[in-house]
Formats: sequence, C-alpha cells, structure tokens
Amino acid sequence: MRRSFLKTHRQIEYSALLLSEKQFPHLRDVQQAAHDMLETIMSDMLVLRPPPDKAENGIEWAMHMVEVHRISETMMLNKVVYA
Repeated sequence: MRRSFLKTHRQIEYSALLLSEKQFPHLRDVQQAAHDMLETIMSDMLVLRPPPDKAENGIEWAMHMVEVHRISETMMLNKVVYA
C-alpha cells in the first residue's frame, strides 16, 4: 500500500527512495510500524469497548471484532501508510 501511495501521490519521494536504494528498507519499516500500530490500536479499543461474550453471542462478537478491526485499520492507514 505504501509503495502504491508514494508512487501515485508522492512521486518525488518515491523516486528519491528508489534512486538511493532505500525503498525496500523504508517499506519494511512502514510495514512493521503499521503492524505494531494496528495491534496497539485494536488492544486499546477492546479495552475501551469490550466485546460481548463469544460463547453466548457469537455473531455479535464477530460483528464487534470486525468493526473494531475496521476502525483500527482506518486509523493506522491514516497515521502510518498515508502520512
């Protein structure tokens, strides 16, 4: 995602990274930061908005987890990938 974003919206930065051979280390660092941030945001959101009991309300639990993941992913993309 980051590579596509740079190539489309930040062409000068993309070219500089490509020419300096720092593109792959940069993409690896962004990937790791995005993964770490997604885990952190999700765990924080689950503390603030605990899911229903999975055994009693499996479908509600699944819907809750999908919503938390969607929100967390949107926040992470805006803070890390599209920054």
